[in-house]
Amino acid sequence: MEPTFDDDTGEARTDAARALVERFTEGVVDVQTDVALARVPEIVIDRGRHKHVLVELRAANGETRVVLRATAHCAYHANVAAALERECRELGVACALRVLGGGRIERADVGDEDGPRVFVFGYSKTFGRAPGCNERAAEMVRRCGAFEGYRVSWSDDGY
Repeated sequence: MEPTFDDDTGEARTDAARALVERFTEGVVDVQTDVALARVPEIVIDRGRHKHVLVELRAANGETRVVLRATAHCAYHANVAAALERECRELGVACALRVLGGGRIERADVGDEDGPRVFVFGYSKTFGRAPGCNERAAEMVRRCGAFEGYRVSWSDDGY
């Protein structure tokens, strides 16, 4: 059964959705393999306006890494985290994921009316408000070479 969430409240509506939220809130490591978390790209932001999550990856050896994802094909924040989990598996990276927060990201590239820019804003109804999440995400984008020359800003306002 597909995980579904309430469009207004972000609340999990199915057992599959509740299981996703629990898994990405607990951050439980159930593997005993040391991994190179560096194989997982730090930032992936698809062009347009999408939900984003800031996620801590944790390997069984205690290694951690924070990554940012905003992908076009995900309707809910938990779906973004689930897509990241699949990405890690495909890269052969065994780790637990713990969502630190989320919101929306709007990315415009060169040639777009207001581009190039990245605007991080709002919050996740599913995972709740996370003070500092949007500011931290914006700082990560500023440091990322792939977004050199982009105007990067953030706000906790909006949804």
